[in-house]
Amino acid sequence: MTGPVIPPVAWSTILPTLKTGDLLSFEGVDALDFAIQFVEQQPYTHVGMVLRPTPDQLWFWDAPGGGTLFPDPVSGNPAQTGARVAALSSIVPYYTAPASSGGGGEVAMWVRQLKVPLTTVQENALMTYVGLADGIPFPTGKLPVSPRWNLGFGFGESWMLGREFNATVAGSLFCAQLVAQSYMAAGLLPLYPKPANAYDPAMLMSQDPAVLPLIGNALTPPVGVQLPVTG
Repeated sequence: MTGPVIPPVAWSTILPTLKTGDLLSFEGVDALDFAIQFVEQQPYTHVGMVLRPTPDQLWFWDAPGGGTLFPDPVSGNPAQTGARVAALSSIVPYYTAPASSGGGGEVAMWVRQLKVPLTTVQENALMTYVGLADGIPFPTGKLPVSPRWNLGFGFGESWMLGREFNATVAGSLFCAQLVAQSYMAAGLLPLYPKPANAYDPAMLMSQDPAVLPLIGNALTPPVGVQLPVTG
């Protein structure tokens, strides 16, 4: 499994150019991450979206299912699981810090940027969806296994329903589903035939329009980010 061959870029170079709708993806190395990679045959195990509602506000919109919690500037909650908004300046250093030091333990990070900024109408529709979906829980199983693996079973069940049967599960969101649904809300992805839970992180990193059929816009190829990221 290999990622993009474009040379990695310093985070300090990318940061000023980020805008609402840009994507960040990560590669993790725990057992569940390896299971996701086995299915995808790609390195990507998590994905989320940049939100920049004003020039001075730079947030990350994702659904991690666990890990360290951060204050949510949209819901006002000091910490919450499931779909959440967090300051990008906090979440990216956390994700890319070693697990041994309390970080997320991600070992690689990529960025994809929309080639055309969202219109005001698109951005308003997206932010309306963020306000409605913020706090929706990550899907989880009810098996006699660890909480981490129950998250994996919940994700897998929801994803397979979307991928194989074009069916969706109400009341939960995993990371790629959250991003795809956000793009649908902004009119960047079709609502049919694939539901949002048919997407996985690798599909959102794909440059094949048959896999990621963007409407009226395009994403740059995935570009690696130099690690470690400190802010």
